[in-house]
Amino acid sequence: MVGEVLTEARRQGFAVSSQCYDRWKEYQNSVARRYRHSTTNAADLMQAYRLYTLVLAGEQPTAAMNKLRESKSISQQALLRLAAAYALAGREDVAEKLLEKSNSTKAVNGSYATFWSPLRDKAMALEAWLIAGDKTTAFKLAKDVADEFSATLSSTQEVAFVSIAMSRMGDVVGNSVPQIAISDGNGAGRVIRNLKGVQQFALSTAQGFIEVENQGNEEVSLSLMLSRTPSANEDVKPIANGVEIDVQYADLKGNAITIDKLQQGEEFLAKIRVKKTNDSSPSMALTYAIPSGWEIWNERLIGGEESQGATYTDIRDSSISWYFAIEQGQTKEFAVRLRAAYGGQFVLPPTICEDMYNPSCRANTTNGLTIVVR
Repeated sequence: MVGEVLTEARRQGFAVSSQCYDRWKEYQNSVARRYRHSTTNAADLMQAYRLYTLVLAGEQPTAAMNKLRESKSISQQALLRLAAAYALAGREDVAEKLLEKSNSTKAVNGSYATFWSPLRDKAMALEAWLIAGDKTTAFKLAKDVADEFSATLSSTQEVAFVSIAMSRMGDVVGNSVPQIAISDGNGAGRVIRNLKGVQQFALSTAQGFIEVENQGNEEVSLSLMLSRTPSANEDVKPIANGVEIDVQYADLKGNAITIDKLQQGEEFLAKIRVKKTNDSSPSMALTYAIPSGWEIWNERLIGGEESQGATYTDIRDSSISWYFAIEQGQTKEFAVRLRAAYGGQFVLPPTICEDMYNPSCRANTTNGLTIVVR
């Protein structure tokens, strides 16, 4: 996906290293020519997407495109992306035939290793139908994508491809100028004219409901997002869906301690144990946040090693995050050295562990209070 980002950045006028961009195209052309057809692990979709991004970049990998098109077995997803590549290359006739063929071709389920999800594939299909110019099919699919999409329950792949597809959708319907009236039920309201693309408005929910009237001739889709700021002493309920976490504290000799009341300057360890209980993506992120009266002992500053089996460790002033792989039934433990630095009473935030590509796999501890005595 890096190549598509670089191409779009260049199109919008951002500075992109020509050497880097040319090397990417050279590499992608080389891999495309060496491709041996397979549907295992979505290999045909990867090839189709590779060819699509090359066409976006102004290349003409015609031989590789024709070779993939003539494959005896090819997934529906690869056919749609290949159709988009042909449409971009000016071969609408070939794109139309591939789209027709995709209607009778079976979609192939991928895996977490290929970042697959039904929503991701629908978003990619929507983009393909839009590029190929079939607005009727695209509009129907867009409704399904919009209904399924939620920014709080989507992986990074889903967010990226849904955003790309809906951006193209906005370009197609961007000339419409509907008018809507919004009222918060308290007598206050406003009329929004010349509404184009996607727009966001902040509204008061004091009355408990919002009323929206479409005063134009075009259809308008609405999404209502509610947000609030919880109080500092509001309880956070612990959850454990697909993964379990346990946090224990010990002194530097390994003896268990409680952190309800600590002496200023006292140093101690937080030990976090993670157990995976489902078979979703192995890619996990664990974030341990500290009260504002504590400090994290950064092992990097004294030449120490803090990875503890993590692929990447991100140390901030207020938290430490580990990114790691773990399979179902496995357990991993992480530890961080801490110091009670400032006197007072502080909120202990929840510790959170979640699947990076499956938001339903998530666990967090409850919050709490800690006192640092001077």
